[in-house]
Amino acid sequence: MTRLGPVLESAWESVALSYLVTTKYGHPFASETFNTDRVGVPVIRIRDVIPGRVQTWADETPATEAWVTNGDIVIGMDGDFNHRLWDAGDAAMNQRVCALRPGPRMDRRYLNYVVGYPLKRINETVHYTTVKHLSFADLLAQRVPVPPLETQRGIADVLDAETARIDTLIEKNNEAQRLAETKLREEIATAVTLGPEGSSRPVAGSSWAYEVNGSWDWAPYQYFAELGSGHTPSRSRGDLWENCTIPWVTTADVKHLRDHRREYLEETTHHLSEAGLAHSAARLLPARTVVLSRTASVGFSAIMAKPMATSQDFFTWTCDEGRLLPEYLLYVLRAMKFRGHFDRLMYGSTHQTIYFPDLVQLRGPVPPVPEQRAVVEYIRKRSGPVHRLADRVQRTNELLRLRRQALITAAVTGEIEV
Repeated sequence: MTRLGPVLESAWESVALSYLVTTKYGHPFASETFNTDRVGVPVIRIRDVIPGRVQTWADETPATEAWVTNGDIVIGMDGDFNHRLWDAGDAAMNQRVCALRPGPRMDRRYLNYVVGYPLKRINETVHYTTVKHLSFADLLAQRVPVPPLETQRGIADVLDAETARIDTLIEKNNEAQRLAETKLREEIATAVTLGPEGSSRPVAGSSWAYEVNGSWDWAPYQYFAELGSGHTPSRSRGDLWENCTIPWVTTADVKHLRDHRREYLEETTHHLSEAGLAHSAARLLPARTVVLSRTASVGFSAIMAKPMATSQDFFTWTCDEGRLLPEYLLYVLRAMKFRGHFDRLMYGSTHQTIYFPDLVQLRGPVPPVPEQRAVVEYIRKRSGPVHRLADRVQRTNELLRLRRQALITAAVTGEIEV
């Protein structure tokens, strides 16, 4: 085995990417041509870079330069600038996706590893307001170490083996977490419909509750809560967006609810002003109001920890707590989400929505309040170990990813033996 010294002490050249690759650029597909019926050409969108597979087709003809093939390095130009060695067959890139095709001096597997280093540098230094955007010119100006092709292949062989081992460990951790969360979700659905004990009876016409505790009522929740929604003040009136201090629940807050762990929403991303509240259909709702997202990211729920308003993207229940606990309703809504009930209520091909009449008529179990409280405590007790497992998996996987990146950096700068 030959020890490869640091790149500055070796015979390796440092060359700008522009001299080593051919560049490919995405095509501005019209979104109305997108489909999942495999009509037209396969399209690589930014969301497809990490999984490495096409999920969308477009019924139009893209520019020639938008096509990639196996062995090209596909890069997402927004967000975290993810990249991968493409191996899912010929496809056309959408706009904000680009690709590098290795020239004769570059092994494609080595290029896939070494390009991550300049992408990381750019990601850490680029200035942005909402979403980071990659400048292709900046990327091509980056210099990378270029050892002889034989050495590149040797480095790639070592990294392929080591990164595969790390990736397998990460996937095993993720699978253990998925299994635990799937089991917990079914336990939650069972708890809110059957409770800890008692006889059961079938539920006619329900797509999510197969049976319910025989001593519990099954009724529309509109009988036990005040229903509502929200609004967005006019964006054309700047005076309505000054001195915004009122918490305002919008789709920007859904990111905090996606893992279904948080019961209470303490803060919001955006706020309203008193003037905006007064000149719109939005209203300030009391603490402990239950919210459910009903557009775009549908079916995510929480309880307001303090008075808040919402956008029109949410439906709300302000419970009569003498008959319906917000925490119990929250877990009923999550059970509906877990068992696909909200998917069946959605309309729209691109911008999916649950309409108000369907939410007004939402029905479910209504046990006596003491039993509601017992169900909530049972769910919290069962959730604790699963949430702790998820935290451990996240910490462990983060360490594994850091190890993976350190290994790649060491390899492409000549600090490993091949």
